[in-house]
Amino acid sequence: MKKILASLAISFLSLLILGSGNSVFAAGWNNGGYYINLYGGLNSHSGSFCNPSTGECKWPNGGTGHVEEYVCTGKYTNCDNGHGAPVVGGYPQYSTDFWIIANSYVNQCGYTIQLDVFNSAPSANANPLDFMTWYSGDCSAPAPVQVTVCTGETMTEDRMDQLLQGAGYGGPWDLSSALAAYNRAACPAVVPTSTPMPTPTPIIVTPTPTPAVVYVTPTPTPTQAPIGGANSLVSCPAGTSQYLSGSTVICMSQSANAQTGPINVTNTNNNSNIVNPAQPIVVTQPQPQVVYVSGATGVTTLPKTGMPVEAWGLTGFFPVGIWLRKFASSKKALQSSANYLWNQRQFLKK
Repeated sequence: MKKILASLAISFLSLLILGSGNSVFAAGWNNGGYYINLYGGLNSHSGSFCNPSTGECKWPNGGTGHVEEYVCTGKYTNCDNGHGAPVVGGYPQYSTDFWIIANSYVNQCGYTIQLDVFNSAPSANANPLDFMTWYSGDCSAPAPVQVTVCTGETMTEDRMDQLLQGAGYGGPWDLSSALAAYNRAACPAVVPTSTPMPTPTPIIVTPTPTPAVVYVTPTPTPTQAPIGGANSLVSCPAGTSQYLSGSTVICMSQSANAQTGPINVTNTNNNSNIVNPAQPIVVTQPQPQVVYVSGATGVTTLPKTGMPVEAWGLTGFFPVGIWLRKFASSKKALQSSANYLWNQRQFLKK
């Protein structure tokens, strides 16, 4: 009966120790680690050279038997060279006795430690007589890294990487490179556009020529000698008056009995110079101005002299009649003169 109770107690303890997938031995040194594989099964270790409770594997018989120790990065149920697990550099190590607790990676998260026991020299084809595989536990998930991009938005590094992957970015994926790539895509640099300076148009200044001094000798303007006098080009006979009508000189007799009419006078000047005939002078007779005396009244009637107004008007014709008689007598005298007869002949020849 006592043997049965003892057997039940051992079985119960075994269930407590090996009953779960995360079997824990030697509490106090595991630091959260646990076995992930044992010789004969995780819940039924059947080897004779390893003690999961103490974490020790030992070859006690001497000879060529030995124990091999492996350390792999990550969690692997078969941490050795024959299963492609990432073995840490410097391993495996060989001895006749190894303790898991003595390994430097036991207190670091994310490592697998495996002890294999062989009864022969190291060989790739040898099969272990016993082994234990222990995992130090997962590392605590770090807080997500927050990054602030160029737009001012704050996001996690994982979210930024997802956006970069969606945009076709292929790496590198370290934080500084990924952040620089994101900022280049989200905030492209603005290239300043320079306004080209217009090419100045040359100003061609035409120099002002210095005026040349030209000395001009004035051409003397021929002047016509006054009509009459000692220097006159045309002389009228004595006893006549000279009158200018256009370019014709008219000699008018001064006596009442002289012949009237134009007298052509031969120019006695034999010089070849031709003097331009004098232009007729137009004399404007000034108009009489009417002066009004302040305070005087206008004259409305002629003074009464005793003669009718009509008689005074007829007296104005007396000078005209006298002049007509003189002109008739002077015309007869002129027609009988030698000059008139000669000019008449010349006119009839034409």
